[in-house]
Amino acid sequence: MPVEYEISNLVFDYDKATYVDSIAIDNWIFGIFAGGAFKAQFTGTVSVDIGGRDVTKVKIFTEDSVYINESVTPTDYAFTETIGNFTWYEKNYVINVVKGQIYNLGTVYGFGRIRVRTPGIIVFNRPAGNDFDNAGYPTKYFYVPKGTTKIAYIDGEPQPRNGRGYLIPPGGTGLIRTATTAKDVYTVDVPTGQDGKVWTASFGHSSWSFVNIPNISALQLFSYTE
Repeated sequence: MPVEYEISNLVFDYDKATYVDSIAIDNWIFGIFAGGAFKAQFTGTVSVDIGGRDVTKVKIFTEDSVYINESVTPTDYAFTETIGNFTWYEKNYVINVVKGQIYNLGTVYGFGRIRVRTPGIIVFNRPAGNDFDNAGYPTKYFYVPKGTTKIAYIDGEPQPRNGRGYLIPPGGTGLIRTATTAKDVYTVDVPTGQDGKVWTASFGHSSWSFVNIPNISALQLFSYTE
């Protein structure tokens, strides 16, 4: 059987990612089991707004410690934020961070929302089922390792779904996928010169993930240097 795609040996390194822009105000919304992590590039404090449209469980933790583990609700919140026609009930958390430590941020239920106030922080997450609501699924950004000629990914929905369902190279348009011999696994060809760059993932659902490149994305644009 011919090889349908090669598996990248790149191990994603947070230290090689560079901040470009903050998360757009309307991108991290409608989170279900939404979470992410950042690696502190300095020792100091980080300010984060977290909340939801309903009762939302909030957790901030590291491998060794839990900093915050509580609920934000329409009756227990610090401030509100209106985006579109919806209101989010939120609290601001200021946590002490140590350079080199990885910090996890998470929400469960309640259409959770996370917004990092401190500049220079990139929050990464792993595409996974039910991380965000399908109709409100956010734009994500991901790195394509150097030498990659095909991107293989799982997609449990038709292309397009909710008008989306595409991987998009920088400055390009959505690529039409090709089915593989494996169920729900598809590939797209990487155009010449578009490897070693950060691409855009535009999906209208959560049932997708990468197969042959690091399954790590961000809800904000970043750059990466191998």
